[in-house]
Amino acid sequence: FAAIDLEGYVSGPLAPNLGARLALQHERMDDWQQSYTSGAENGEVDFTNARLILDWRPSSNFNLGLNVNGWSDRSDVQAGQLIEITPAIAPLVGFVPGLGT
Repeated sequence: FAAIDLEGYVSGPLAPNLGARLALQHERMDDWQQSYTSGAENGEVDFTNARLILDWRPSSNFNLGLNVNGWSDRSDVQAGQLIEITPAIAPLVGFVPGLGT
C-alpha cells in the first residue's frame, strides 16, 4: 500500500544557556479498503506530528522548559463494514442480486 513511516529529530545548543530538540514523524499509506458495490476506495493514512522542546538554564538554581506539541491527521476514517444480512422474508433474497452471497 506504498506505506512510509519517517521519524527524526535534531537536538543541540542554540546559545550557551539554551538547548533545543525538534522531533518530527510522518506516516503515509495508500487506500486499503475498496467497496465491492461502488468501487470507492478508503483507508488512506496521512498523519504528521511534531514536538519542540526548549530548555533554558540561565543559572544553576533556575531551569525553564517549554514543550510544544502538535499534529495533523488528514487520514480517511475506516468505512463501516457489513457483516451479515438476515432477510425477514427469505424468498425476497432472489430479487436483489448478490444479496444472498
